[in-house]
Amino acid sequence: MSLDRFPGNLRIGVLNERVHGVANPAPQVILPKFQIMIILEGEQKFYLDDHLHHLDATRHPVAFMMRIAHPTTLRYGGAWGDPYRKIALATPDDWFDRIELSASDDRPPGRAGPILSHSFDTRSWTPSAEIVRLTEQIIAPPPEESEADRGLFRFSRGVEIMRRAMSEAVRARAAIATPADPRPEDLRLYILSHLNEPLGLDQLESHFHLNRRSLQRMFKQRFGVTLSDFIRQERLKSACRALQDGGTSIARAAHLAGYTSAANFTTAFRREFGVPPGAMRKLAI
Repeated sequence: MSLDRFPGNLRIGVLNERVHGVANPAPQVILPKFQIMIILEGEQKFYLDDHLHHLDATRHPVAFMMRIAHPTTLRYGGAWGDPYRKIALATPDDWFDRIELSASDDRPPGRAGPILSHSFDTRSWTPSAEIVRLTEQIIAPPPEESEADRGLFRFSRGVEIMRRAMSEAVRARAAIATPADPRPEDLRLYILSHLNEPLGLDQLESHFHLNRRSLQRMFKQRFGVTLSDFIRQERLKSACRALQDGGTSIARAAHLAGYTSAANFTTAFRREFGVPPGAMRKLAI
């Protein structure tokens, strides 16, 4: 895993490679920290003080947050993925406390307190499309003129992921008391498995036997993004992966993303990833 360190001892680790099995099965002690992991593809098992955590992103991305206030024993159970695509953001345990104190002396410390306890606690949830997009940008940042520029790019995305994750974890915890409606997730998975097919509202209405207003409303409420934006983002990511793998023409990538105009595809691609598709293709070559 590559690791970048930033002011305040914020660390951002990135892993994007084939992984299979246990790299280091020996138990180790981890010191107090706050950490968020976003796994886009693959799965991982590990034990914290003999409590098993299984993060399975084989069907959809998964987010995991933990706060450890005392030395804790960590033992890896294994990680698998081809590729295994993950980022980890870690800070000192009191990072949020210090941010809040510096922002206002009138508020008590412990911004993470309502979400995670001050001793040991964990949360896992399905991250929003925006967190997934920011994670993609950290894993595959656009070409920059210097290492400092690349670092600032990752730092800005990492801090935004932290902000959004805190909010999403609150909503995820609040939803535990009420069983979630499975239809939004069914809709999301249907879209992901049919990106290369027509995904108009007519087709979705026919498949799910719901009117388009209900489909759009429940999807936006669950994932915080509109249906059309989600489909557009996922098709652009599919085109981006094809360009990064090499051998895919820009015209073919535009087709994968659902664009008939190369100019419109280039505009949308640059808006999403910060670079034109040609630059992404050159990186792969």
